[in-house]
Amino acid sequence: MMLLRDIVRELYIKLNKSDFRGFMNTYFYAAAASACSNVCNFATCSYRCLSLLDRLPALQGLKILPGGSMFRTPTSMELRSGDIIILFAKNILDIESLICLKDFLERFRIILIVGEDNVLNYGKHHCLNPRYTTCIGKNMNELSIIIDRILAGPTHADDLYIGFQEQTYA
Repeated sequence: MMLLRDIVRELYIKLNKSDFRGFMNTYFYAAAASACSNVCNFATCSYRCLSLLDRLPALQGLKILPGGSMFRTPTSMELRSGDIIILFAKNILDIESLICLKDFLERFRIILIVGEDNVLNYGKHHCLNPRYTTCIGKNMNELSIIIDRILAGPTHADDLYIGFQEQTYA
C-alpha cells in the first residue's frame, strides 16, 4: 500500500522540477506614471528603481507594466494568479492608489518597493500583503534572494504534500 505522500514524492522525483521559473512571470508596476523631466526627483523615481532591478540576476525576464495604468493594458492581460508583481510607490498617495487595487492584487505575490522612508511609517502598506517590503536602493541583494526563493518553490518533495491527509491506496 502506498501513501499519498509517497506517490507525490515519487512523481516529484520523476518530474525533477527544481524550480517554478517556467510557470511564473515577474512584473514591475509603478503606481504613478513617471514623468521624468526637469522636475524629476531621481531619488524616488520609478526609472531609478527599474535600473536597480535590472542589475539583479533573478529579474532578467522582468516585464514592465505601464505605470499608473491601473492594470488596464494588453500586457496586464498576461497576468496569471501566482505571478510576482513588484510594486513601486514613491509616496503615500501611491500607496493609497495601490490599496484601491488590493482585491485585484491579492491573487499575486507582491513585493513592495517604496521611494520614501516615511511611507513605511505610514503603515497602511500592509493591506497589500507584500511578501517583502523595502525602500528604493536598500537591501537589493536581499531582494534578489527573496525573489530566488519565491521562484524556487518547494525545496524538496516533502514540502509538496504538506497538508495532505495520509490516505492509503491499494
